[in-house]
Amino acid sequence: MDKSRARSRHTRRVALALCCAFAAFTQAQPYPNRPLRLIVPFPPGGGNDILARAVGQRLAEAIGQQVIVDNRGGAGGMVGGQIAATSDPNGYTLFLGSLGSLAHNPALRPNNPYDPPRDFAAVATSLERLAALAGTDEVGKAAAAKFRSELEQLRNTYAARTPVTVFFQVWQAPLMTLNDAHLVSAAMHVCGATNIFGALPQLAPTVSLEAVLQADPDVIASSGSEQSDALKSWRRFGNMRAVARGNLVLLPGDTMTRAGPRIVDATRTLCQKLDAARLRLK
Repeated sequence: MDKSRARSRHTRRVALALCCAFAAFTQAQPYPNRPLRLIVPFPPGGGNDILARAVGQRLAEAIGQQVIVDNRGGAGGMVGGQIAATSDPNGYTLFLGSLGSLAHNPALRPNNPYDPPRDFAAVATSLERLAALAGTDEVGKAAAAKFRSELEQLRNTYAARTPVTVFFQVWQAPLMTLNDAHLVSAAMHVCGATNIFGALPQLAPTVSLEAVLQADPDVIASSGSEQSDALKSWRRFGNMRAVARGNLVLLPGDTMTRAGPRIVDATRTLCQKLDAARLRLK
């Protein structure tokens, strides 16, 4: 599939998701009765801006109101994120998040002015709160119940599995990881795994290569694609348990580090890959 076709499909998916969120408004009350603002935390002309304008056009056609794209670039997305987070919660301000603004910034920048959910309970309650703001309470309650049910099923499935230790790499140079306050560690715990650096005080601490080698985890994981191969540098350490047993695990970057409802799908993938890693450790 060429890039233009893939981009068009992605635009339709995003527009559909936004339209669904607003569908019940038109049935229950005259909403929206004025233009919506879509904050893009990057300057005009980039990929996020192009996507926002395409989505805004589709959304405007669906709801019968103008969608104004408001570019608020700066500080790697933090400026726009702060504006969105402090806007009136009246349903007229939208925020086009990205992996950087919703995952990297909260993890890597201690002065980040907004705070996405850091545990599964917060993700579920966010679904309910957003639906309440949108006037679609029953939709939000159903989505939250489905989220909690799927998560509980994963806990029940993997609770008794043999524990494994995991090093989760979020950056290679400098070498960075996440502690137990991050949602990724919560996903590990659901799968019966332990974060080897979970007790460190920083959310996204910098660690030394020597510290990882000394901990010698059962699994080394990161988010990304097979093409990027973020873990290839570890292959030179053939005596490490994770390397020797082939337990270098890549996870979907668009879901694993984002505090949204799809984190349960990413957790399921993580659990499956850790289960395969357990077999290779025997």
